[in-house]
Amino acid sequence: MTIDASRNYWFVGASWGGTEDKTDEVIEEGMWRFWPGPEGKNPYEDKIRSMKPGDLIAIKAAYVRKHDLPFEALH
Repeated sequence: MTIDASRNYWFVGASWGGTEDKTDEVIEEGMWRFWPGPEGKNPYEDKIRSMKPGDLIAIKAAYVRKHDLPFEALH
């Protein structure tokens, strides 16, 4: 695999409002969106706004699984 140094690569979430998973919509439309939250400025907002069309993203899981794990999880 060759990495194109002229492109940026981003790791993003696709959950709006903390519970609404929009992964399928992001993939179908080929577009990821950023909506600032009601709690004020996102500490990553400047980086997010530097994203450009053509940059590549990887979508992380919409939530952290805590129950029915195949291993013991300490809370």
